[in-house]
Order: sequence, then C-alpha cells, then structure tokens
Amino acid sequence: MSDSDDSGTDFDWRDVVHYPGIDEVPRGQEDAFIRSARAELQTRYRTDIESLKETFPTEFGSIKAVQDPDTVNETLQDIIMAFPESVRDTIKIPASVIEYLFLTGDTEATASADFGLPIVTNEPHPEVPGYLKIELDYDECSDELDTYPLYIKLVQQRGKASKKKATDDSLGRLFLGTKTGLKPTNCDFEEFISKWARFMCEDFVEADAVGAAVVEFLHAI
Repeated sequence: MSDSDDSGTDFDWRDVVHYPGIDEVPRGQEDAFIRSARAELQTRYRTDIESLKETFPTEFGSIKAVQDPDTVNETLQDIIMAFPESVRDTIKIPASVIEYLFLTGDTEATASADFGLPIVTNEPHPEVPGYLKIELDYDECSDELDTYPLYIKLVQQRGKASKKKATDDSLGRLFLGTKTGLKPTNCDFEEFISKWARFMCEDFVEADAVGAAVVEFLHAI
C-alpha cells in the first residue's frame, strides 16, 4: 500500500482482516468458516456489552453499532497508514478488532462519564514496528496508563520451523508496555475485551483506588 492510496476509494476492510485458523481451512470452506467466526465474535461481544450496560447504564447505555460495515474503511486505513511504509503490506487487522468496531463504532461518549470503552487508536508503537496502541479510557488514572500502555500486534510473521504452521500465534496478541520493553499478555483482543468487561462489572465497582485497580488488572491479563 502506497501513500497514493490516501483517498481510500480502493480500500476495503475485507482485504486486511485476519481470521485466526483460516489458513488451515480446506479450500471452498472459507466462507462458512468466516460466517461462523463472525457469529461467535458478535455473540461474545454482545454479551459483554449487555453486562456493561446493566452495570453502568449511564456510562455505557449508548453503545451503538455501525449501520454500514464499510464505514470502518476510513478507520482501518488511517491505522495502516500510520505505520512506516516498510511494514504496511504485512499489517493484518484481527477479525476480533473489526467486529468490535462494527458493534461499537457509532458510540457517542457520555459527557459526564469518568470512563469509557477501550479505544482502538491509530498510534503505532514509537520504537517497535507493527504494534498498535489500545487505549483505556479512564479520567482518573491517565498517569498510570501512560506508564503501562497496551499494544496489539498486527504484523503477521512467517514461521521457519514448521511448513504446516505458516504463521505465528502472536498476531493479534496484546502486549503491555513496561520500562524494559513489551511484555506479552495471555490474551488476544477478544479475550481482553471479555476480561475487561468482567473486571469493570466485578472488581472495578468495588475498587477504592481506580488507578491501582486498573494497573493490577493490566498486569493480570
């Protein structure tokens, strides 16, 4: 992808989406696999969203899905164009990220809310190519979040040891920024959203200190 693609007229989110496991699907069964994967992701996200709405009706009561899937084209193109040109052709957006954007993309922030949904930014890691920042939206602990930023890996690396397994498992995995570098977490984006929703509905509501609770959550994922 070159800088001449800025207009976005030829950009299609379907060209950059990655469904884990699609490489092992027999020829001719890809469409059925994708439909099943999308349904599973949407069901899981809707369950998480409903939990958030029930627990925090004021803050999360206005979560809205996009009406036209192609409206995410501009968002995804902005993400890819934010990366150095040398890695743009290797960027893949996990299906879990795209389905999240589909189900939350028209959400309007509540003016009085002190926190909101995690944000898929267009901010690459400043030093490590291929990692994109996932921003947590809390008014009370911005310093803590600056200390421990969260990133998702979007570069698809080819494996060398096994011909059968051509890609590594870290595509789509979340990493926590620390003073010594990027620390891998135990979850991908889909798992992270579910863990975060559970954290908000269970631990966050009981927390005395927002910053400490959020940092503890980040180090536990």
